[in-house]
Amino acid sequence: MSEYAESPFEKCGRIFIEGDDLVIRSDLDDRGFCIPLVDVVDVLDGETVPVLLLENRTQVGVAKRSTSGKAMNVWIDPLLYTSPLSRVMDVLEGRARKAAVFVGREEGGVNQSGKSDSAISSIISGFGSFRTPDNFSARCPCECSGCIFCLEISLLEVLRR
Repeated sequence: MSEYAESPFEKCGRIFIEGDDLVIRSDLDDRGFCIPLVDVVDVLDGETVPVLLLENRTQVGVAKRSTSGKAMNVWIDPLLYTSPLSRVMDVLEGRARKAAVFVGREEGGVNQSGKSDSAISSIISGFGSFRTPDNFSARCPCECSGCIFCLEISLLEVLRR
């Protein structure tokens, strides 16, 4: 019998195309966000691009392809949203109408190590500056059994311990 480990990710929203934007809707933040489709090409090339509020188009965050290249990460303080790049591509290429957006499960406030959410936020804002511990395993939104994508984002959980 295999042991069940709860995913460190929680589905919290969706992305879809609306007009000339890739729209990000989060159940955790009802403001609504977007990335202009012309900027999504830069994300796919590994560049960091602004994430805008839908309402007034002011910048509230950044989006970047993950270090592994298997996800699109969207940082809107204090949360790091992520979506498997294969699902984002399905939306961009018209094979799907929408794709799921995930966030790391967290307890909020101050974590067990005494670090505040803002301290962890500053640590993970670099996106690609992590090395994963050899003994860490998790289950990611792309339904694998521990790919680089899930290890990369799951460091949020490791840092909270």
